[in-house]
Amino acid sequence: MNLINLIWYQKINIRNFLLIIFLFPFSCLFYILSLIRRLLFRFGFKRQFKSKVPLVIIGGVSVGGSGKTPFCIALIKHLSEQGLKVGVLSRGYHSKNTSYPIKVELSTDAKICGDEPLLMKMSSTADTCIFVDPKREGAIRALENEGVDVILSDDGLQHYAMQRDIEIVVLDAKRMLGNGLLLPAGPNREGMWHVKKADFVVVNGKNDTDYHTMILKANQPVSLKNFLDQVSDTEQISKFTDVIAMSGIGNPQRFYNTLKEMNYNIADTLNIADHAVASDRDILLASEKYPVLMTAKDAVKYSHLKECKNLYVVTVNGHIDDEFFESFDRKLFDLLKK
Repeated sequence: MNLINLIWYQKINIRNFLLIIFLFPFSCLFYILSLIRRLLFRFGFKRQFKSKVPLVIIGGVSVGGSGKTPFCIALIKHLSEQGLKVGVLSRGYHSKNTSYPIKVELSTDAKICGDEPLLMKMSSTADTCIFVDPKREGAIRALENEGVDVILSDDGLQHYAMQRDIEIVVLDAKRMLGNGLLLPAGPNREGMWHVKKADFVVVNGKNDTDYHTMILKANQPVSLKNFLDQVSDTEQISKFTDVIAMSGIGNPQRFYNTLKEMNYNIADTLNIADHAVASDRDILLASEKYPVLMTAKDAVKYSHLKECKNLYVVTVNGHIDDEFFESFDRKLFDLLKK
């Protein structure tokens, strides 16, 4: 068990009590600073901007992976099926470019736009527009010029410069809010108060709450080449095969659990930080031992390795309860009528 899990996601006990007590004053300082920042926006001391079309913020109150990307992809698909032209804005975490906003195309390098925006583009209909801009406003104006009907903000719950019409908080069923404390004593950027004020709360995974539920269903692994080329793959990796699990997401344990549920034996792992990139050497050395299974979010960063053998991608589909879509559609279409 690493130190973060011991402090953030375990009940307070003799093993983590002193660490939490040591970090708690810093959490108090974090609370004061974030409160001041929110008040500056609320009373007009800091500028806010508003979208001309409904803006839906999708985010989390905790650090680490909660399943926002598969949720966004599922919502994009749903809205497209309603006949709406969907726009998506992202800060493009780890995006490396000299000017913004960036329009994401299928040919865009993940180094330029970030992994999540490129994955969403690959998973969306052709007319879905995705722009990246760390300051957000530029992306919103670019999306308005594209004539979109609705804008989804991938993350940005704490970006209060954006006036939002709908807020959706996504939580991980196993982690939820951890020990409930703010950073750094806990995993949270904001407290339960923001969860309670959100228009919708969706929990990723089976849970006993009254919130909406999203279940991730994994698909059979496909070769990296066929995933990137978006063609069907008939090659199969047999169950109970020894594999190496490669994960650069916020909550890698969720990916490992998925592989175990698919009856693969994890012989080793190739761990990298969230959004980070593994070295080609490490990946190729691993692939010489066993099949390397990676997430779709990781896969978009390795197009230069798509001709290499023994590299596979496990994609997931987010299945959200019908009650969420019914309630969300009512609220959104009321906004569109105005």
